[in-house]
Amino acid sequence: MSTITVFLTTKDKVIHSFSLEKDEDFVYILDKFLKKNKLSVSDCKKLSVSCAQEESMLCRIVTVSAAAISSRF
Repeated sequence: MSTITVFLTTKDKVIHSFSLEKDEDFVYILDKFLKKNKLSVSDCKKLSVSCAQEESMLCRIVTVSAAAISSRF
């Protein structure tokens, strides 16, 4: 199974992480994670991704999405 771990670094240099499994929607899980941890996009500084299977389509999609979102911080 392809597990993806997303690391979110806040402007206060606190690192949070959450995982995605195959067929989970990255943006939905990110939104749910932010709400659960009472964070807003303005609190974020960087998103990085670690994939068990780097060649998987889900890994590529999440990596590109995280880079695009991070460029807006």
